[in-house]
Amino acid sequence: MPDAPSQRGLTGDRSVGHPSSAPRASAVEAPSAETATLPGLTPREREILAHIVAGRTYGEIARDLVVSEKTVSAHISHLLHKTGTTNRIELAQLARRVASAAPADR
Repeated sequence: MPDAPSQRGLTGDRSVGHPSSAPRASAVEAPSAETATLPGLTPREREILAHIVAGRTYGEIARDLVVSEKTVSAHISHLLHKTGTTNRIELAQLARRVASAAPADR
């Protein structure tokens, strides 16, 4: 395994450009109906948002996505800024509101 360190990011997070081969323990799927209707989010932000809507903690999200809690926190900060919400509860409520107002043709 001489190339293992070069495949990891500086923070020890999952390597960039390599899909995770580890199975996910969670039933959370991304993007969900709640996250698909919010424009301007990256695929990873949609994935994080699906976990937030499901009520997951930073630690649970980090373990499931194989990233650090700091990385989860950074993604959530970006989500709060992009959506104009001030906390995770408002963020989840917004996602649910937007999803319920979306057309039913999904």
